[in-house]
Amino acid sequence: MAQADLDAILKEFLDFGTVKSDINEISNNVKLISSKIVEIEKQLNYLAEQMLEQNDKADSVAQYVTEQIETFSEQIKDKSEINSIKTEQPSTEQAQQKQTNEKMPVLLSNATGRYREILSLLINEGFFSYSKLADRLSISQSRVRAYIADLKRYYSVPITSIKDNEGVKVGISPEFVDRILGVR
Repeated sequence: MAQADLDAILKEFLDFGTVKSDINEISNNVKLISSKIVEIEKQLNYLAEQMLEQNDKADSVAQYVTEQIETFSEQIKDKSEINSIKTEQPSTEQAQQKQTNEKMPVLLSNATGRYREILSLLINEGFFSYSKLADRLSISQSRVRAYIADLKRYYSVPITSIKDNEGVKVGISPEFVDRILGVR
């Protein structure tokens, strides 16, 4: 064999060594990327589990609040029926209670849709400005005002207004929230 042939074979062998080195480096990078993907998948699975737990907790709270609202409404209805059964002359306090009951033809447990959403927000998160409630519910401020007025008028929810540096905010009195939630 001639020297030129040996040089060509040696060059091919050295080139193969470089290619093999490159292949090994690429293989190591693929393994590293693969392990990172596995770590990310584990983190995503953990976050998904946490989200499911939070959703379950939120559902439990919503169900509890709904049950408490229904219980409170039934108590109000029972109280109304007891007052109507009494045949004796009503006192001033009983007359005021009767007026309150007459204003309340609809039970709180019958509240649906937006009314429940607004009640839930006000019970769980406190006071809101009309604009923030409108944003949260994706409706106009005038509709929010109408819903609030209906909650006051038809459901006798004691919604109060406060004024602070952000403007007027509406919320439910803490005593009413305590009664709904059974806290005394």
